[in-house]
Amino acid sequence: MGVEKDKNNACGGVDYPPIKTVFAFSKNNIVFGHIDASITKYNGANFVNDCSFIKQINGSINKIWGTSSSDLYVVGNSGLIAHYDGKEWQRIESGSQINIRDIWGAKTENNKFQIIALASNGGQIPQGKKLLLIQNNTVKYLNDSELDMSLAAIWFKPERKYYIGGAGLFESYGINASWQEDKSQPLLYISGIRGQSLNDIVLCGGYGHLSHFNGLNWKHYYGKELPQISGNLNEISIKRDLIVAVGWLMNRKAIIYMGIR
Repeated sequence: MGVEKDKNNACGGVDYPPIKTVFAFSKNNIVFGHIDASITKYNGANFVNDCSFIKQINGSINKIWGTSSSDLYVVGNSGLIAHYDGKEWQRIESGSQINIRDIWGAKTENNKFQIIALASNGGQIPQGKKLLLIQNNTVKYLNDSELDMSLAAIWFKPERKYYIGGAGLFESYGINASWQEDKSQPLLYISGIRGQSLNDIVLCGGYGHLSHFNGLNWKHYYGKELPQISGNLNEISIKRDLIVAVGWLMNRKAIIYMGIR
């Protein structure tokens, strides 16, 4: 899949590089990150390609988070973190070569943003993991000792509850506190987790795994309302009464789940 844009504005040898991630502020303000590290911004009428960042790195953008189109963070492979201030991109040294898989931020009670990135080179030969707190374009490592090596997703409400998904679902009640695994979860990989509040959280993952937390209990749709699939749900998002999860099937076809409450 690629974003359709003016070929004269392409950043490299590929006119329509595959999309790796997307972050939407509104229907007329959407940012796409591509596998070649280029950025595309949609303003409601046009797709505008930002090629300035691609010259700085050799790799893929894995996730985007920001407070506005002039305050964007991107994370990617080999410890990539960068920030856009509306004028230019600035690399943030992560101090690690581990692939950064996800990033999330939210306001604290002091009306400041807490931003955490999740790094993991899990797999058959795990290479490491890191939790990185980003403050003023610098990085501080947080406690990760109780976490599995294979991790993919993070979501939290600052100083109240933190969730990390991957080979298990892990919970913490503080920014640098210990982590506990939720043993009630199905034995399925978790690829994405997002929420609107602590009583409205969704996650997705392997074989069509999709679950919702209402503040008291998790409801697992896998194998019940939703069938097992030969593939994976990679990403999930929730907005008001709409849930959308996207992924792929073994036959190289895309799959989209949409749920309306």
